[in-house]
Amino acid sequence: MKNCGVRILAVIGFIFCLSMFFYCGGGGSSGNDDVLAEIGLFDNNADGYSTKYDRYDDPGTDGKWGTSDDEVEYYHAIMRNPDNSRIRLVSYWNAGSNAIWFDGDDVIGEYYTYVYDLDGTVIQVNIFGEPGPNQEWDFGGDDILTEYVLYHFDLSGQRTGWILYDSEDEVQHYYTYILDPYGNRIRGEYYGDPGTDEIWLTPDDEMWVYYTQDFDSEGFLTRETYFYSPGSDEVWFNSDDEVFHYYRFRYDSNDYLVREDWYNSSGENGVWFQSAGKFFESGFFCRDPGKFRE
Repeated sequence: MKNCGVRILAVIGFIFCLSMFFYCGGGGSSGNDDVLAEIGLFDNNADGYSTKYDRYDDPGTDGKWGTSDDEVEYYHAIMRNPDNSRIRLVSYWNAGSNAIWFDGDDVIGEYYTYVYDLDGTVIQVNIFGEPGPNQEWDFGGDDILTEYVLYHFDLSGQRTGWILYDSEDEVQHYYTYILDPYGNRIRGEYYGDPGTDEIWLTPDDEMWVYYTQDFDSEGFLTRETYFYSPGSDEVWFNSDDEVFHYYRFRYDSNDYLVREDWYNSSGENGVWFQSAGKFFESGFFCRDPGKFRE
């Protein structure tokens, strides 16, 4: 299994690459005081749905993010049906024996397949983490199912969270979402421990991290902020909660989300959120639309 940060992103990748928890990264500056540690770039198809996600963890020798010498950390390739529903997401964790990315020699770390209900909504994601006895990835042959995710919904059909299970059907961790009246996700709560009773999905489960989402007047996600500590008062969800990291999002002139910037430090002055906000860049990369269709 890859390091915890990549693992968490891999798990969450199928819900739109939300984040990487407990992740160690570095390098680069935002041009403001907050430290830009990594970026993610996206390709999409003619309908505006993502087909590839590339994650970079170093700006390269030129010290500039978004240029050709950025160093790849991993990437996802996404296969879709004609209606743009996902068939499979394959996660590549290594550049292979020749150490060159994107050339067919890259090494698969795991892949996901998707289960839909009769209305076409994803209700389960199966995670295959090992290639099976023949040591070849067969994408449906003897590959080993190592984990799976079940999504949860409210009576109106809005997704309210998910639970990760191992291959023995044991809960590993889960997320619960808090939605506004319009269905926007204003907070996500990550529970990583079953608490003193050692029973999952009970009131004493321990929340390790939560995030909030900020939207502009047009409904575009502009920032996603992760908090890891309740602060000195030991009470969650108030002003002294401690920031862990945050994302900013870039959009092109078609309103497609084209890049996410991950800031993991408040810089020398210790003040968070001194990076620029919503970006528009014409002709820049493409990804799923900014209003998150999936």
